[in-house]
Parts: sequence; structure tokens; C-alpha cells
Amino acid sequence: MVNARSRRSTGRTEPTLSSQATSPRNGESTRTEQVQRRSSLAKAASFCLAAIAAAWAGSTLWARQPPPQAEPRVFGFRVVRVYEHDPRAFTQGLLWANGSLFESTGLYGHSTVREIRLGMDGKAQTVRQHRLGPKDFGEGLVQWRGQLLQL
Repeated sequence: MVNARSRRSTGRTEPTLSSQATSPRNGESTRTEQVQRRSSLAKAASFCLAAIAAAWAGSTLWARQPPPQAEPRVFGFRVVRVYEHDPRAFTQGLLWANGSLFESTGLYGHSTVREIRLGMDGKAQTVRQHRLGPKDFGEGLVQWRGQLLQL
């Protein structure tokens, strides 16, 4: 509410804001002020409910359903070359990186990680090999951030 107060020194009247509503009846609100307050509260409540309803409706009621899944594609294969492989190696992980085949083998006392180069003649040559300790059993193999990690 804006009240007009006069300044004694200049004699001019300047508007100032008052935090309390004044009324002719000893600090009670007038009927008009009560109606305005209720109307404002009703508008704010309606707005909040509308916002909640819109958020709920947008996320559940009109949410798009995913399209039905197509049948998975089935691919065939054709053997173009056969390579030698160590019959004592229990392959646990296998990956191709930088032109080499990396193999993780698992068996207590015999687990390794090997780098194998495949030749055009069908020969497989072990370029490097790292043996795990006798109590370790090698499992899967992954290349992550430039390193080989074995479980």
C-alpha cells in the first residue's frame, strides 16, 4: 500500500511503501482487500496445480510408447582361413587390436595374456606372453584407455 507522508523540511509529499495494510476499522482488512487476497491465493494455487498436472501429463499420459521391436537380424559366416591354436590354452578372453590378436587364457598355474600375430600362411606366432602367478586364474580381457586389463 502506498501512503503519502509529508516532509516538514521541504513541504513536498513523497510516496513511501508501508508493509502493513491500514483500514478504517482498527487494523482490520476491508472486505475488498480480503477478496483480493483470496483471489490471489486462488490464482497461485491454480497455477501450481496446473503446473503439476502439466508435468505429470507430459511425462506419463502422453508419453510416446517405444515402437515395437523388430526381429533381430541374423548374420551368417564363412570360414576364410584356419589358424593353429595351442590345444592346452583355455581361452577366456579374445580381442583384436593394433593388428594383433590378444588372448587371455585361464588355468591355475598356466594363465597367460598373449599377443598373437596371424600370418597369411595360416600360422599363428606368439609375439609376447605374460604369465600370471600360480594362484591366479586368468579370465576375460579388455582394452581400456590403451591398456589391456585381465580379470
